[in-house]
Amino acid sequence: MTGSTELVIFDCDGVLVDSDRVSLEIQARHLTDLGLPMSAEDCSREFLGIGMESTLETIAGMLGRPVPEGWLDGLEAVENCAQSPESSLPSIRSTSPPASPPVEATRR
Repeated sequence: MTGSTELVIFDCDGVLVDSDRVSLEIQARHLTDLGLPMSAEDCSREFLGIGMESTLETIAGMLGRPVPEGWLDGLEAVENCAQSPESSLPSIRSTSPPASPPVEATRR
């Protein structure tokens, strides 16, 4: 398999790569840098599933001040970089293709 793509997998729901875990770890680091020490577990408990608008409101309430302008853009830039195919994160790297395609793939 040189130079051609035989299979592309879209993981839109995070089943193959746990993108929530990666995002929560990055968010925890950014919040700690902002002066609000948090772990990924803290972020999961506080923010997972509530949407970014509610997350920002909650963070502002915890800080006692508005989230600085540009903070969200910086967070999203790091998350996008971490989850790109070129990322060095082990959960994102591609793996070797299987030795042979599944039986269903050969019956076309």
